[in-house]
Amino acid sequence: MIFIIRSTCLICDADVSPDKLKAHLQDHQNALKTPKNPSEKLTVAKVPCDQCGASFVNILKQQAHVKRMHLGLKYNKNIVCEVCGKKCTSNAGLKYHQRTHTGERPYSCASCNKRFKDKNQLRIHARAHTGERPYACALCGKRFSQKPALNRHYRVSGYRFFCNRFLFSLPVFLTGLLLFIYLFTLYCIK
Repeated sequence: MIFIIRSTCLICDADVSPDKLKAHLQDHQNALKTPKNPSEKLTVAKVPCDQCGASFVNILKQQAHVKRMHLGLKYNKNIVCEVCGKKCTSNAGLKYHQRTHTGERPYSCASCNKRFKDKNQLRIHARAHTGERPYACALCGKRFSQKPALNRHYRVSGYRFFCNRFLFSLPVFLTGLLLFIYLFTLYCIK
């Protein structure tokens, strides 16, 4: 006798084999940054470089870029801020750090002329003018311009997942939505 074990995705009700469930849930995670127009392709969330604005598929690639392009491959611990004594690994790192002392804000918003210390702050601010809301709640669809606002929404909305098998419930924000769904699917559904 052969038994075929299947799991049902709690997000889309798809019937998925257990060995493919993790990849299926990863598709949902990638889709959390959904386009406003359904005809647009789904895009994977990108990790931006704070210094030049380049985008990377994950934080490790972004960190490698920063080390290679902005800090140089060799670290020099002899570069010290004359104001506070902080040790920097490169002249570029020192220049970036010194903006905290000088108040220099070289990046300017084209819409309102507000100035920022780095390109990432400017990019996030620009969403106030464009109306871009790239972060969507996987449960209700409400959209947010910044990821911390989405996380706050999960905390205050009261969304909970219930496990009938082990008789417990947890708020979504405690474990992260997709990790909880994955564990819930593996252990709580008969």
